[in-house]
Amino acid sequence: MLLSRCPARGSRPGDALSWRHIPQSTVTVQLLSGVLLICLGILLGAAWAVQACQPKLRRQAEERRRLNDEWLAVHAARREHAECPRCGYLVASRQQR
Repeated sequence: MLLSRCPARGSRPGDALSWRHIPQSTVTVQLLSGVLLICLGILLGAAWAVQACQPKLRRQAEERRRLNDEWLAVHAARREHAECPRCGYLVASRQQR
């Protein structure tokens, strides 16, 4: 005689069929909790990556500004046929007439 399948007794916790009797709302809450934890992990990972890369990006921006200023000075010197601001040599014109 199988007592675990007797309808009068019901299923016991830990029974092979007990997983079938989980309420749908419990499954929904567990799935939503899992999705929320994954999204939170992605958000925290992205924030950490931005914080880790911020000093490098700041250095690159400073270098871009410095190079831009240097190129502006070189172009201005070429227009005026003056000396190169970096090395002090005369800057030759592209088209000499």
